[in-house]
Amino acid sequence: MAQDVLTGDKPVTYGWDQGRMIMPFRTVNELILIPVQINGSDTLQFIFDTGLENSIICELEADEVLELKHAREVQVRGIGSGNKIDAIQSKGNSLRVGDVTIPDQDYVILSNNVWQLSRKMGTRIHGLLNMHAFEQYIIAIDYDRRHLTFYQPGYFRRHENLDGYTSFQVDICMGAPCIDATIHTVSSSSYPVKLMLDTGAGNALSLDTGSLPGYSIPEGSRDCYIGCSINGNIKGKIGRIKGMDIGPYHLQDVLVSYPDPQAAAPGEAGQGPNGSLGAELLRRFNLIIDYPDKKIHIMANSAYDDEFRYDMSGIELMVPVPYEHRYIISGIREQSKAALAGIRPGDEILTINGTPSDQLSLDDIYKSLLGNDGKKIRLELLREGEKIRASFRLEKYI
Repeated sequence: MAQDVLTGDKPVTYGWDQGRMIMPFRTVNELILIPVQINGSDTLQFIFDTGLENSIICELEADEVLELKHAREVQVRGIGSGNKIDAIQSKGNSLRVGDVTIPDQDYVILSNNVWQLSRKMGTRIHGLLNMHAFEQYIIAIDYDRRHLTFYQPGYFRRHENLDGYTSFQVDICMGAPCIDATIHTVSSSSYPVKLMLDTGAGNALSLDTGSLPGYSIPEGSRDCYIGCSINGNIKGKIGRIKGMDIGPYHLQDVLVSYPDPQAAAPGEAGQGPNGSLGAELLRRFNLIIDYPDKKIHIMANSAYDDEFRYDMSGIELMVPVPYEHRYIISGIREQSKAALAGIRPGDEILTINGTPSDQLSLDDIYKSLLGNDGKKIRLELLREGEKIRASFRLEKYI
């Protein structure tokens, strides 16, 4: 039977165990997806995004009803250049995650579906949920077993065993936990950095070079699409560093994104953050984020030794309707092997290496395009009603 417990001045409903709740999650492109309800709504699916300053609702269908409290019209702008867009700000809402109910939550609701997340991720995505909702808890993220555990601080301190974990004191930067690390360049220079933990970013490491005096983007770095903000796409460079240290952990040949200067995080020399750790790196650890004590505990998991890989095909995909196994090529990187094989935006994938697309998830396809250098990819495509075949070999881009 659920019991009301008072944590600070916010009443919270716990389910079984009166102090701990375990909730399974699934991932797409290593991003954590969790089911939530807002003000008693039907279940919505949100990306759990520790690097987000404001929780955002970005997609609602016409038949999806969401009652919002204390709403007013506003204009918002993301990082980078661009005009503000219309939005609604709503305060004082109730959030339910599993058996935990949290009051007084604020949301920004975008008037236009600028990100098209559901089409890009192949599953229904309604928004992004930041850490503010859970700052009264200790949250364990277990990437190995794919579950989140929410702890009441008192329960955690009485019961949890931290054997095998390394503990760090953290700063809170723009609402997100930040830790200290050291990066090592191929020229053997080392730089201490403060990095935001950003489970909502798909990359491994992102650096704002403007906040690192003397640091230069490595030779051989390539142009790339990094992501999108409210204002539109974020472009920049992708490169590699020799390695990085996070406490006792040393990671080698790490992929680094360098956003164009106008889209970089607002760090300054001597302040923070200098960049962020994204899901491609964070998934190599199991994490315990202790907001009340401003600590984080990390332990390497089964993915720790995975190679840092970048797309070798040059293909970007979208799904016209979430949950339908139809995959349309939405973009092709110039001069990539896929482009040279004659593959075009708008082509629909019917089979990949002989496997029908209706037997594959979007994650399955992307993982096949992260295969070994030289692997042959055979596609059957549908183009303007005609079936065609194309093949190419994966080639390391960076």
